[in-house]
Amino acid sequence: DEAKVNLGWENGFIKEARVAYDDDDAYDEETEAEVVKWLATLLDEPSARFLQSLVVGIVQMVDNSYDAVIREIGRRPRPSLRTLFLGDFDGEQTEISWSALGDITKLCGACERLESLTLKSGSMNLGKPGQLVLPYLRELLVITGGLAKESLKAILGAHVPSLEKLSLYMGTGSYGGTITRKDVDALLKSERFPRLTHLGLVNSEIADELCSVLHLSPLVAQVKELDLSMGTLSDAGASVLATYAKGLSHLEKLDITRSYVSPAVAKQLQKALPKTKVVSDKPRGDAFDRRYVSISE
Repeated sequence: DEAKVNLGWENGFIKEARVAYDDDDAYDEETEAEVVKWLATLLDEPSARFLQSLVVGIVQMVDNSYDAVIREIGRRPRPSLRTLFLGDFDGEQTEISWSALGDITKLCGACERLESLTLKSGSMNLGKPGQLVLPYLRELLVITGGLAKESLKAILGAHVPSLEKLSLYMGTGSYGGTITRKDVDALLKSERFPRLTHLGLVNSEIADELCSVLHLSPLVAQVKELDLSMGTLSDAGASVLATYAKGLSHLEKLDITRSYVSPAVAKQLQKALPKTKVVSDKPRGDAFDRRYVSISE
């Protein structure tokens, strides 16, 4: 069995590539070496010198680590790379909590002109404040079942002056999430993202707590889109948003899908924000009124 490599070509050169081990039986410990080998071969290929988009899927079903992947990419300067996605897998292939990202800061020098970075993993190392340096980055998406406060601090201290879209999947303490409302307050008060127009505080078990401070945030005041989807947002939190709607009336879009907000309260929120597109759907939940984030295990 070998790693699968999918290529997209343009004018005789590889423009985009996806490398993954997609076999149904990926328990073999050698699959990681297989993916890394094919990735290195791709990056050393002269026809890939202008590679613009790279996606790395599952490396191994259990202990799915991207440490060696990051190391190989970091060894090969890739100034043409604009889009990078590490962790393109779904729940049928492996659990997110079985994955570890590795030290993403090792990529910065080799991929300094990245514009879009998506990271999906259980545990991840975003370095210390000041180590994540990507001056051209416009979009950062961090998907995890439990975001550690150290990762949030790294993002707050990152040099990403061009950032327009930031989406953080905050997750739950049961899977490594250590972020509190106080930690998020530091983000909401930050002035380090002057171009930000989209903020996602997604998949959060403290969604209701955040609703009482969002209208006071200088960062929220500058964005056009606010995403609170996939978390434990309830009628209580949505009602607070409606109460403080004046501080959110500038929003063009508010996403509360895959949460626990009833149709009646979603309608109330839309009425309070008549110029904002409030995106909602059928509320999640069960007979025991238990609430969970969408992505954890």
